[in-house]
Amino acid sequence: MKAKSLFTGVRIMCESDLDSLEIKDICLNSGDVRSGCLFVAMKGRKSDGRAFAAAAEAEGACAVLTDKKIDGITVPQIITSDVRGAYAEICGNFFSNPARKLKTVGVTGTNGKSTVAYLVHELACACGIRCGLIGTMYVHDGERRTPATLTTPDPYELNSILASFVKSGCVAAAMEVSAHAIYWRKTENILFDLGVFTNLTQDHLDFFGDMRSYAEVKKSFFTPEHVKKAVINSDDECGVELINRASVPAITYGLYNPADVFAGKVCWTGDGRSVNSANGDGLDINGLDVKAAKAKTIDWLAARGIGRKMTNYKLRDWLFSRQRYWGEPFPVIVMEDGSIRLVDENDLPVTLPE
Repeated sequence: MKAKSLFTGVRIMCESDLDSLEIKDICLNSGDVRSGCLFVAMKGRKSDGRAFAAAAEAEGACAVLTDKKIDGITVPQIITSDVRGAYAEICGNFFSNPARKLKTVGVTGTNGKSTVAYLVHELACACGIRCGLIGTMYVHDGERRTPATLTTPDPYELNSILASFVKSGCVAAAMEVSAHAIYWRKTENILFDLGVFTNLTQDHLDFFGDMRSYAEVKKSFFTPEHVKKAVINSDDECGVELINRASVPAITYGLYNPADVFAGKVCWTGDGRSVNSANGDGLDINGLDVKAAKAKTIDWLAARGIGRKMTNYKLRDWLFSRQRYWGEPFPVIVMEDGSIRLVDENDLPVTLPE
């Protein structure tokens, strides 16, 4: 790929002759470099990629992307003030920007990401919409699944997966977007059709330091640069803050606070409970304890909220249908003793990581 095409949309401060430079691949790790690779010299928390530029050149790198000129190398240096942002952008360009060819739903929050993303994927596929899934447990292209490496992959792997979704015939993709992914800007080149906020509870403080910093990272995802529309949990304190400062069209869901999508009635049915949404669609939560019932209901409402925002899209009609799905127990979600479980294709329960 010509470097000029690869760097479309990237602000470059100093560049070599991009017209004649051919890039065969992109590498972050100098040990993965092969002839014709662009080496991305990115600075992390523990190491600086610029220190490995000479090693990358020795392995065959044809150019280096960096934020400062590096002494001791002879290959062309492409300098930008924002290497991390540039990396996400060129990874999208390298794979022909597959996210732009899909309806994309990005789910973030401390808990519930896996469940909500899985619900969107499962519901879409059930109504004939081939939808890819990228999550903690695995990657699924609508027909086949493969093991996941991270909750939200590195931009190169992420765009590679999305490109494979497009190639396999997917028209939509649901994915988990972790706080670390937002912080490290892994999805920087993707404008999600929908961004979903599930909740914020104490987690990852070893990385973010305090709850306020952790919350601000989550909130930064819900801007016009990252999502077109939002679906937000109104029962969560951070969710309420997001709603009050929303800069994108938003729909809310919840059990207790005022919301656009809510449980209109909780009734006892025999030895269990059932929940009706405001428009009468039912959810069977028979036999579940209170914690499990609440968790299942709030994820159900999130999925319905997503349906409300999928305007002019077949999934919206499916989520509002009273047939086949909402009138029956969830065939893919099992909750016991307050835990949330998914059932795999062999009907074996798989416990979601905390």
